[in-house]
Amino acid sequence: MMELATYQKEALKTLQPSADAMYVFTKLIIEASEAAQPIVKAKYHGKPVDYAYVVDELSDCLWYLTAAADAIGASLEEVAAHNISKLRKRHGESYNPEFYQEAQ
Repeated sequence: MMELATYQKEALKTLQPSADAMYVFTKLIIEASEAAQPIVKAKYHGKPVDYAYVVDELSDCLWYLTAAADAIGASLEEVAAHNISKLRKRHGESYNPEFYQEAQ
């Protein structure tokens, strides 16, 4: 299994120096849409899901997420830790539907 810091270091070796924050954030959205498309087609059009394709697109999402984090000076470890902290505040140790009722 690869650590996030190792992944970030290796992935950023392939980042073109001219790729700015706008580019990588926009591409992250595009790649996420590409990953979601087969799932949407399966749910609403009965198409089979090519999971290898979805994993390939998710890996592109991870690459662009890494580049986006780097563009703002963050590490993937920092982003991941922040997300877990936010989830714990919102849900504790498991999903908390009351959080969403309180937020309305």
